[in-house]
Amino acid sequence: MNRRNLLKITALSSVFLLKGGNNLLSQTNKQSIIRPKRLEKGDKVALVSPASNVTDLMDVYRAQEICDKLGLNTIMPKSIVKTASGYKTRTVEERVDDLHQAFADKSIKAIFCIRGGFGSAELLDKLDYELIKRNPKIICGYSDITALLTGINKKTGLVTFHSPVMLSDFDEITFTSFQNMLYNSSAFGEIKNPISSDIRSANPTIVINDGKSKGELVGGNLSLITSLIGTAYQIDTEAKILFIEDVGEAPYRLERMLTQMRMAGMLNKLNGVVIGKCDDCSAGSSQSTWDRSELEVYNYIFAGMDYPVFYGLLFGHTSTQFTIPIGIEAEMNSEEGTLTILQSAVI
Repeated sequence: MNRRNLLKITALSSVFLLKGGNNLLSQTNKQSIIRPKRLEKGDKVALVSPASNVTDLMDVYRAQEICDKLGLNTIMPKSIVKTASGYKTRTVEERVDDLHQAFADKSIKAIFCIRGGFGSAELLDKLDYELIKRNPKIICGYSDITALLTGINKKTGLVTFHSPVMLSDFDEITFTSFQNMLYNSSAFGEIKNPISSDIRSANPTIVINDGKSKGELVGGNLSLITSLIGTAYQIDTEAKILFIEDVGEAPYRLERMLTQMRMAGMLNKLNGVVIGKCDDCSAGSSQSTWDRSELEVYNYIFAGMDYPVFYGLLFGHTSTQFTIPIGIEAEMNSEEGTLTILQSAVI
């Protein structure tokens, strides 16, 4: 099948409810953690757009191109196919239905988000979490997709994946990280920024608080995490390693969001924090003498905490993006700038 022929995109197949799904890893207070099955060459994956719509046929091609490289067969919901011609929005009901069909169809092994944008959070109180729990499978993305990843993980215990979307750049490191995380049923191991041959490191990691710690991974895009505070989908941070990232946020806005988390009690009982490299997070020409820089914000917020914190790991809105599983045990070393995945994220 030539998946590059945009006129032959297959719509989602009929809904088949998958019974069972007892892929249990460990116990938490509220949900048993469920690992999805790993991918294999030739598997069928659903390409969805639960946030902003995909309106350019070239974007459809680019998304399918990545799946071709992974050796996967792709299908898309009819609601995306019919609007990939300029229409900018789709209804909540259409987007929820796309996800429900993708989870319920037993022939689909994974759900890849084509892009982020805006709107995922408004799906959270419409999703059938029992359906998702009965049909555990890989779901991945980042940015606005954080709302889905954290909401589904909290409500079902399903391990989700903070990963590139299908329109990400996918350099060699990004592609290898994504592929190895989803195809191998062994612990991924160490995540560390590539070593630069330049005199100055292109992507340094910077210690905020030194030390090592272990904990279950939780996190994603900072703006989305804070937007869910006070809702049923607020993340649980106690004894966790929190990873956060953002893009295009002035330092004072980062400080405001982190202050909100602190006052909500979300930073007090953490085991550690890994902060992703933030592109375009400087104050620019508007910075006043009393404004803090980005790194000064992190020092101000975290310096008094008794857990390790470091900045600069490549995940999220960066050209190189590591894939990070939500709900899996990991170890961080802030002095080495490493995050080591201690358990397999798939079975």
